[in-house]
Amino acid sequence: PTDAAGGVLDWQSHCQIVDESVDCADYLRRNDAYHALESAGGLVMTGPTGTNVCDVRVFLVLPDHGER
Repeated sequence: PTDAAGGVLDWQSHCQIVDESVDCADYLRRNDAYHALESAGGLVMTGPTGTNVCDVRVFLVLPDHGER
């Protein structure tokens, strides 16, 4: 239980985490995505909603055309 409704990892927040040399493996070992995403501004903060929130996960995967 935290004050965040969830988190978003997009290309910009990914690059920020990489640029800051965040040890993602350490955060994963500790099950602490909150602080990793907080450092990149990736937390979703809604404030109190008064609802019983269910988990929703959305993944977008683009085809890899060999271009980087």
